[in-house]
Amino acid sequence: MLLKLILAPIWSLISFLLGFFPDAMLSSLFGSSGFLENIYFGINFIGEDMFTLIINNGVFWICAHLTWSVVDFIINKIPGVN
Repeated sequence: MLLKLILAPIWSLISFLLGFFPDAMLSSLFGSSGFLENIYFGINFIGEDMFTLIINNGVFWICAHLTWSVVDFIINKIPGVN
């Protein structure tokens, strides 16, 4: 319930921002005129909460790995620290 409360504004913002793009622009950017339809199909198939959770989980792990890589790079560049 708390997760739904946190993720609802995020999904609303993403949906709001995607609504500004015309179909012609999305087709030139993503190579498919049905980009939004594919997103909505995924939402209808597994539900909005689960779809948002999957996307956020992927983004979190990408950010976690990137952050750890930067920290590891900085630690390895400091002489005498192992």
